[in-house]
Amino acid sequence: MHKIGLSFQADRFLTDIVEVAAMSSLRDLKYRARIPVEKGHLLYGVMDETKELKEGEVYIPTAQQDKSGHSSPNLLVGDRIVVTRAPALHPGDVQVVKAVNVSEDSPLRDLHNCIVFSQQGERDLPSQLSGGDLDGDLFHIIFDERLIPPLTYKAADYPPTEAKNLGRPVEITDIVDFFVEYMNSDRLGQISNKHKVRSDLHNEGTVHPDCVTLAQLASDAVDFSKSGKPVDMQKVPNGKDHIRPDFMANGPGLVINDKGATELAEEEVDDIDDPDVLNVLDPEKFALRYYKSHKILGILHRRVDEVDFFSRMKKGFQTIQHEWGEASLIMKLDKYIDRETKLVQWEHHRGFAEELREYYEENMLEIMDSLRPHRRKPLTELEVFSGNILGKKERASTRQIREANIEVQRRFDRDVASITRRVVSGDGLKDEEDEALPRAIACFKIALETKGWEEYTELRSWKYVAAAVCLEQLWRYMHFQLRPL
Repeated sequence: MHKIGLSFQADRFLTDIVEVAAMSSLRDLKYRARIPVEKGHLLYGVMDETKELKEGEVYIPTAQQDKSGHSSPNLLVGDRIVVTRAPALHPGDVQVVKAVNVSEDSPLRDLHNCIVFSQQGERDLPSQLSGGDLDGDLFHIIFDERLIPPLTYKAADYPPTEAKNLGRPVEITDIVDFFVEYMNSDRLGQISNKHKVRSDLHNEGTVHPDCVTLAQLASDAVDFSKSGKPVDMQKVPNGKDHIRPDFMANGPGLVINDKGATELAEEEVDDIDDPDVLNVLDPEKFALRYYKSHKILGILHRRVDEVDFFSRMKKGFQTIQHEWGEASLIMKLDKYIDRETKLVQWEHHRGFAEELREYYEENMLEIMDSLRPHRRKPLTELEVFSGNILGKKERASTRQIREANIEVQRRFDRDVASITRRVVSGDGLKDEEDEALPRAIACFKIALETKGWEEYTELRSWKYVAAAVCLEQLWRYMHFQLRPL
């Protein structure tokens, strides 16, 4: 459309789709983004079985493939290399070590893309990094001078939690009881959030005694699945955990208004310690307060301004609408296709196009009704078409919405892919090349009809799917170029 001189901003539905996609990406960037470290690696850890590495030394061989598939080995050597492992809650979970080379005949030279730890010394390094081990753990290696701390702290040394002793053989009922107790007593997320609040609130950061205590409780929570002993929440330091940094607050969410268009609305404030709890059962929810964080997470959080971005998109739509007047994008596209395909006959595919439209719209209605994350209101067509369930749905947890999102995307993508194949390839009548464009035109023309389709009057998206396939087939028909509008 851009090449022929049509702007998506001239169409309300397409603008809503782009807004949803853009806002979804912005929220991912704001709340879940990961910043790549160019001078860094994420590698599996292995043990030095040769005993060549001394205490405090590591061997880091890497290999990168170029575009031709050839590997170029590289060796990281340096006196101050950061090694850590997620989650790093304790100050001592970040250590600085010496990366060295090994002898010419060392078997370690056959390794690549891993970090080799020494087995010498009083305590192995992996266990000092959040209690890591070498059964598949990934370790962060950073050699960017700007990210190497000037000093390091002694690693945490938590005594191992002894496993719960039943005094008898384990029975199946014990497994069931443990599963229920684990679901009720898992506090790792809650402890991690308390740690995040305290580390931002206190100037000392993770070095503050409260954070050190919470780091130990987090370690106990991780061991719960192995030890069977839940965390003693009585040991959590007292604090005003309802006062939280702004980067932990829910931002403005996209919702669909009564007119079927997207708009920004403040989402209800959820207690992030328990995001799946029902509002009516969360009396502390309304007591949450947020402050402007001046640490790096708060600064990065505020760099992404959804409100400003959304308002600029709205202004762009209004500007294009004012320039175009009453002529809609679909009307212009219809006239363009008529002009470019005057000699193309498509009426004989009317039955095929009607069947395909009915198939698409029936599937759309089924997805809207069957994949809704709650019992009352079905999903909107915009949510299904964009693959994003908007707003906070009644009685639906964050996990339910996330799983429903994935299923909606999978089902809709499958249906559209199947429909596109039928338009392009037909139904096995060996007319793939000659009739692809006529079939696509028929689908687009039938999509614009209203008489006889009263049952589907509220659905709008089929004509955009048909238009997309039609434009692509026209592009191929015109030898991969389109004339401007």
